[in-house]
This record gives sequence, structure tokens and C-alpha cells, in this order.
Amino acid sequence: MSWTEETKNAVWNKAQKSSAENEKKGFRKDQCGAWINKDQYGNRNSRACCK
Repeated sequence: MSWTEETKNAVWNKAQKSSAENEKKGFRKDQCGAWINKDQYGNRNSRACCK
């Protein structure tokens, strides 16, 4: 399934910012505390991880 940019942005805007460094790298935490990467949204095979 392909997500629209509008949907991706709506989810991203709900995510919690962690730090300026992680924000620059495109990482935030979802409502369950899991790291998400904006560039990998929708990729269920992504192994992107915040460091």
C-alpha cells in the first residue's frame, strides 16, 4: 500500500520529538515509543534505527 504525503505528514506531526540531532536525521518516536524514520515510512522491512 502506498501512503500519500498528506498521510505521512499527519503521522509525522503526531510523533514525539526526541532531540535536535535525531530530528535532523529524520527520527521521532510514535505513540508507543517506537522509533520511526520519516524517509522509511511505510517500509515494513526497514531496519533504520536512531543512534
